[in-house]
Amino acid sequence: MKCFACEKQEIFEENGKLVQIYGQYGYAICIWNSLDKEAAETWDADWEMTIDFCPYCGRDLTTKN
Repeated sequence: MKCFACEKQEIFEENGKLVQIYGQYGYAICIWNSLDKEAAETWDADWEMTIDFCPYCGRDLTTKN
């Protein structure tokens, strides 16, 4: 079973916010305060932080396996 957050990297809802983990330059987690998915896909996140481990499945994102 692959982790939705770090494998598919799609925007998903979590605790009333939109969240995305993406791996463009390393991996980062983005959080939007709005549930407007269309706006989230076009605007910068309200909160963004680079991460080494997926907060949902714990996978080490610094390695490719």
